[in-house]
Amino acid sequence: MDFRPLSLEDKPYFDKWFRYMQPKISEFTFTNLFLWQKAHGLLWTPWKEGALLLRRENNHRVFLPPVGFQDCEKIFQEMIEIAHREGISALIRIPEWARRFLPRGGVLIAERDHFDYVYKAQQLADLKGWRLDGKRAFVRKFQSTYPDWQFVLYEERFKEECERLLISWASLHKDTPGIEEEKEALLTLLKERKNLGVEGGVLLVGEKVIAFSFGERLNETTFVTHFEKADTSYIGAYQMINQQMAQHIIAPSYLFVNREQDLGIEGLRKAKKSYAPLKLIKKYRYHIQEHPSNDVTTPYFP
Repeated sequence: MDFRPLSLEDKPYFDKWFRYMQPKISEFTFTNLFLWQKAHGLLWTPWKEGALLLRRENNHRVFLPPVGFQDCEKIFQEMIEIAHREGISALIRIPEWARRFLPRGGVLIAERDHFDYVYKAQQLADLKGWRLDGKRAFVRKFQSTYPDWQFVLYEERFKEECERLLISWASLHKDTPGIEEEKEALLTLLKERKNLGVEGGVLLVGEKVIAFSFGERLNETTFVTHFEKADTSYIGAYQMINQQMAQHIIAPSYLFVNREQDLGIEGLRKAKKSYAPLKLIKKYRYHIQEHPSNDVTTPYFP
């Protein structure tokens, strides 16, 4: 099959498919696929009324869920047949609602490290409730310590300052796996922001950019935050950029915000849980067996 890299010219097709699908998983925006395609070895091909997505995982090739199809059960069965022919080992990031359409004969496993965290947008904007006492305290500390702060919608004039902050952040975390890939993805976003159509905001102290955040519409009720970076030498900078994005960009237009996954990173998981998520969007991996049995095995994950 003729799999190829994504280009910006492909965006209208994916936007159309995603509007139809109203996806819940954070992977399913064109921006996310486009920015991470180099790191993930992502390729795609138009197929029938939609598209198939293929990516690299260690030394294996795996499918992402199909895009733009009405009959999931039929498409999953055909994808398994293609996988057997092409040596593709698994389907990954399958949303929970689609589990029931998978054919029998594979092994189904929950991908806990890739569950998305979903929050009420207004709750992040207001920070009300005892569970968010600590976040409110950080916001108040920031406001009192840096009285010349302001939140501004992102404009191209902030590009160099955001790049400076990003490079400094990446340098501080240079020993963390995946940092270079994340830096490259964000640099591409800053370069192609207008073409990708993402929304963003920056947090200033005086004239200096000390935090920024970017995201976009995931579905009719949900905004997805792709990136959020801050200079941690400014006390409360992360809590402040999070709240300001919710107040000025997210809550006025959306009920929920998807803040993506924790990737199994202990500190990141703790941080995401600390914001009192409304729910987790579960995702699953379906291992394709060469000689399928009659049952699908689904281990229990608390």
